[in-house]
Amino acid sequence: MLEYFKKKISKALDSNDLTAGKKAIDDFSKTLPDRESQIDIMIYYVEQGTEITLDCGDMYDDFYIRLENVYIDAIKLLNEWGDTKLIEKFRQRLEILVNKTEDVGWGYHDVLWDWYDELRTSEKEE
Repeated sequence: MLEYFKKKISKALDSNDLTAGKKAIDDFSKTLPDRESQIDIMIYYVEQGTEITLDCGDMYDDFYIRLENVYIDAIKLLNEWGDTKLIEKFRQRLEILVNKTEDVGWGYHDVLWDWYDELRTSEKEE
């Protein structure tokens, strides 16, 4: 089921329809997925949107705000759940997004960096 919704996100974002992409996340959430799948699809949405801006150049402010909101929600959920194994599973993907966006405009990189910095530290880092 996860792959079905990822395809919906890809199709929506390829058409520059971030609303439909976010709706796919919301619809997926209604299927009561496990926590790992929930975070996975959220990060996937941000990854796909980030690839679009890297391929096409700077987008518009609302484009980045929508991606930022999903990134922020994923980090908030990870912190709320406090599952260090889950945090470590997704930490690298979240960090890669920060690194990839260093030259992206509209403050996108700064928001991702600030929120990545809010991700709880694992026992390995303490």
